[in-house]
Amino acid sequence: MKKAISPNYIASPTRAGFTLIEISIAILVIGVLGTIGYVSYNSVVNKARLVQAMGDIKAIAVAVDFYESRNGVFPGSLSSVGMDNKIDPWETSYVYIRINDPGAGGPRSHQGVPINTDYELYSHGVDGLSSAPLAAAEAVDDIVRAGNGGFLGLASNFNQTNPDDD
Repeated sequence: MKKAISPNYIASPTRAGFTLIEISIAILVIGVLGTIGYVSYNSVVNKARLVQAMGDIKAIAVAVDFYESRNGVFPGSLSSVGMDNKIDPWETSYVYIRINDPGAGGPRSHQGVPINTDYELYSHGVDGLSSAPLAAAEAVDDIVRAGNGGFLGLASNFNQTNPDDD
């Protein structure tokens, strides 16, 4: 025998289930947590790319300096030290310029002062753009070797007046 369903059953306040507001709040909380996780993940990935680029530049600089110590001159290009195919984490080639070469365009500068006197070595950074003055908008995210190797890091962190403060 079937039990009759009470008409009050559908609208009963003791009915188990979630209201639309409860579901909306749960979705909102999940969205906020997902956004926080995504931002944190991107921050870690960007820091890892920066560290990788700095390590690559340090390795290239060691090879260039070793070449100079053996040959008395800096190499004409990275191919002379076997580093011409090295790609930065943003998939662009590292830039190496021997400063005293004719047509090299001179060294990059910060506040009008050259940042190196031997050679330039840098990555264009996240935006893939660069400019000679480090303070230019296109250069602030570059990863640079400056102070003839005394500084390695983001161009925006370089302090020409006292590189040891960085």
